[in-house]
Amino acid sequence: MRLVKLLSKGEGIRTLLWTFIKSFQALPYVALLIVMLFFIYAVIGMQLFGKISLENEDSAIDRNNNFQTFPQAVLVLFSPTERVVLRPVTASVEWHIARQHTSPSGVCRRSATGESWQEIMLSCLNTEDVRCDKASEEGDQAPCGSDVALIYFISFYILCSFLVRTEAPPT
Repeated sequence: MRLVKLLSKGEGIRTLLWTFIKSFQALPYVALLIVMLFFIYAVIGMQLFGKISLENEDSAIDRNNNFQTFPQAVLVLFSPTERVVLRPVTASVEWHIARQHTSPSGVCRRSATGESWQEIMLSCLNTEDVRCDKASEEGDQAPCGSDVALIYFISFYILCSFLVRTEAPPT
């Protein structure tokens, strides 16, 4: 009841609440746009980079970071390759955080947030170092990357940065 009285007296609070409700109503559409962006880029990534071999030690493309399946492609675009695991130090209640790096270089990568996405991009380029997977139609031949990797990753990074941009437009 007090909230209703407060809202009836304050024009600024009422405007703020109305703006919050309207922006909250648009949230599903923004979420759908983000899901569509990740879906489209994951499918394109599977087609362009799905045959890259996972056995190159110097590559950012490995068994946990690849475009061979749809879930893996989405994870390369979004989630980190570093996993945090709690391990007991002694038999007591003490715990410490052990970081498990699933990539050979031990770098936390996220294409969407901009953390070392260029390493993944360079590992997908059409160079002699990038070999095809032995199980693919091309066999173990080189190169297996794509020159489109530059456009693919840079456009994805730019689109993601626009979607998560928080500053208000100039008036």
